[in-house]
Amino acid sequence: MAGSWPPTYVCMGTCGWSDESLARCGRFYPASMTSASAGERLRHYSRQLPCVEVDTSTYAIPTPETVTKWVQATPPGFLFHFKAFGGLTSAVQVNALPRAVRDMPCMTAVVAAAAGNPKARISPDALPAAALDALWSRFHAALEPLRKASKLGVVLFQF
Repeated sequence: MAGSWPPTYVCMGTCGWSDESLARCGRFYPASMTSASAGERLRHYSRQLPCVEVDTSTYAIPTPETVTKWVQATPPGFLFHFKAFGGLTSAVQVNALPRAVRDMPCMTAVVAAAAGNPKARISPDALPAAALDALWSRFHAALEPLRKASKLGVVLFQF
């Protein structure tokens, strides 16, 4: 049946366009790209493969401005499969939370408890509701340029 889910094609890519193993192997990126920027690598990558998994979003939520640059660097039809920010799915280091979230008044006790321990972790269920809402808002904002450009593939929640 036309238009039914799941789609009838397979989209193959890798989990990142800046992975060092891709750069070091000498077969994927031309030798002229040894000192290329991440944006230049994405442009090349997106002309070789139809999709990519954005793995870095597990560790930090990219800004909408950064994601907009990714959209602009890729051809029509290219898809970004996005990993959800780790702070939405499992415990993360407190200092991995966006500065704007850590600076929220509701986070004062959490940040104070983590002071002096750079490896202090917090799980989503231990976050104040306002901080968790702020994380979701920031994550949705990061995805919005992809959605608008019809370049958002799947969103992966790794628990």
